[in-house]
Amino acid sequence: MTQSDTTYYSIDRQAYQHFCDCVARDTHDVAELLSNDFRDASQNDAAPVAQSPIMRELLARAERYAASEATVLLTGESGTGKEVLARYIHDSGPRANEPYVRVNCAALPESLIESELFGHDRGAFTGADSERAGRFEIAAHGTLLLDEISEIPPAIQAKLLRVLEEGEYQRVGSNVNRQVTARIIATSNRHLEDDI
Repeated sequence: MTQSDTTYYSIDRQAYQHFCDCVARDTHDVAELLSNDFRDASQNDAAPVAQSPIMRELLARAERYAASEATVLLTGESGTGKEVLARYIHDSGPRANEPYVRVNCAALPESLIESELFGHDRGAFTGADSERAGRFEIAAHGTLLLDEISEIPPAIQAKLLRVLEEGEYQRVGSNVNRQVTARIIATSNRHLEDDI
């Protein structure tokens, strides 16, 4: 290789590296912009799209449910959009600017579900070295989605029934009643009437 070949190769290599750096930076910027657009659309503006008469009727019902304070149970097979509909109900109602808290009941270990839902006081059990707010408390005046509620163990179902009927609960290890201010939406992939 002559000196002119070496110089040309060095400049060509630097130009190539500069080009690769620009492409990588631009690709990252585009990916970040798309990610932000999708996140913004999924959190705020993206209402479910309904073209069939049945789906339009379902969305009309969801809007009526959104205007009420009633607890809502959505049932249907996995993947049918129960969570999307629950979010739509929250976003369409008077609590839209309040927290939307989702709990996947099927994913919680039985030993932790009570603490996860209702919270616990310091010293309530081994390892509870500080108090912790539960999901009901975190949801505050917003909406609490209990996803796959049919997976909750019977002992916790009884406590949850008290919450729904009386509007109050106690943290694990506490005797103090706390008021439920969150609206509750529950989903299940099973027909709960058949399980009774």
